[in-house]
Amino acid sequence: MKIGWFISMILTTVGFALIGVATAQDTVTKTDHALKSFADSLRSHGIEISKQALTIALSNNDPEVRALAANQLAQDHDSDAIPSIEQALSNEKDSRTRVEISSALWALGDSKGANELQAMCSTASLPIAVTIEAVQNLQMVHLSTSGCVTTVLESLKKVESIDYRADILSLFPAMYIDSTDNQAGQIVSVSENLLSDTTQQPAVRMSASHVLAQIKSSSSAAVVRSALLRESDPIVQASLKEDLKVLEKQQ
Repeated sequence: MKIGWFISMILTTVGFALIGVATAQDTVTKTDHALKSFADSLRSHGIEISKQALTIALSNNDPEVRALAANQLAQDHDSDAIPSIEQALSNEKDSRTRVEISSALWALGDSKGANELQAMCSTASLPIAVTIEAVQNLQMVHLSTSGCVTTVLESLKKVESIDYRADILSLFPAMYIDSTDNQAGQIVSVSENLLSDTTQQPAVRMSASHVLAQIKSSSSAAVVRSALLRESDPIVQASLKEDLKVLEKQQ
């Protein structure tokens, strides 16, 4: 999945590393890229990097420009721009851009941004990619995603989820902490089922196993063990072996 503008901003402003960043040098490279992306992308659209130009750009016809402008203002720590960004959010129709503008608001300390992200991630009618990005942005800054759990679980039942299952599974460990007992049970069950389904993509099988290991679902050790015996992909096998070690230590 394409990294959202807000996640890029987080890398720039507070130095968070995304999952999968292997080395410190990789982090520096990604951070440098994020640092350039707002200003350079805006200039490529013919937008000047001034407060006045950015404020005007919040109502640009291009949703990408609107998102970039909001995030540039947030990166500039321009709290005076909050009313303009709030108005932009109120006017915004594009769901992906709403995520980005909401995230920019939260970065400026406006709780309306977090409230909107939490509302969006619990809205089942939104595209799966938008739901995932809203949850990722909330998790990145350690905000509650308890209201998102049901929507995310239900999204796996949609036909279009086939291209997003590994991304959805990556959300589960943090969501597990916020979930009710019933939701926690569903997270375990869904992860076990996807792991056991040999028709799933290797990345999905690995992600499902990782979820069970990360949430320390010791009762799932037998499921991981059985999946390991059936697994023919050597990379997936190695991954499952490591997850099984984690779960066996919990028993």
